Amino acid sequence: MYTQVQYAGRIDRLCRISGRPTILDIKTGSKERWHDVQFEAYCQALGDSVQDLQSVSIREDGSYRLEA
Repeated sequence: MYTQVQYAGRIDRLCRISGRPTILDIKTGSKERWHDVQFEAYCQALGDSVQDLQSVSIREDGSYRLEA
């Protein structure tokens, strides 16, 4: 819980992609409008330590799509 901004959450993966600190969010199903709000909250929580946000959408058939 981030008490200053009154929200809670857990980042799925914090990694480096092409050498850049990146939040990698794992999603099932289709993209929702609130995903962008969630990403922004993650960035606020981590500050300047993150340079990129990416999402992996995993479909029911096991295929996936990386979205920047």
